[in-house]
Amino acid sequence: MSESKEITFHATPRPGIRYLARTFDIMIDFLLLVGLYTFPFQSLIFENNFFILFSIFLLLTTPLILEAWFHSKFGATPGKWIFCTKVASESGKKLRFVQAFNRMCCMWVNGFGLVILNISS
Repeated sequence: MSESKEITFHATPRPGIRYLARTFDIMIDFLLLVGLYTFPFQSLIFENNFFILFSIFLLLTTPLILEAWFHSKFGATPGKWIFCTKVASESGKKLRFVQAFNRMCCMWVNGFGLVILNISS
């Protein structure tokens, strides 16, 4: 008779490593977006208000989609992969795209405060 063994998944908190991986991911996102998006349209950047708003929208949403895709496809972003960190569900499986996207949205709202600085007196 075959016994089914339950696999348990234990996450080890590593806030320092997660911070470094997140910083690396932000740098990669910034370099890719500025390099691939800004330089071809350099003459339009400050001439059109719609272009400025559209640029800000792309700069904020593209990393969400890309990182959610990385989490669902590979289980880690490039920064997490370099630092040997994975993101998984409670069962230890890779997140689905919707789960990863929701995770990224919550991270941006809770972790970055929608990239709005909190100025306290």
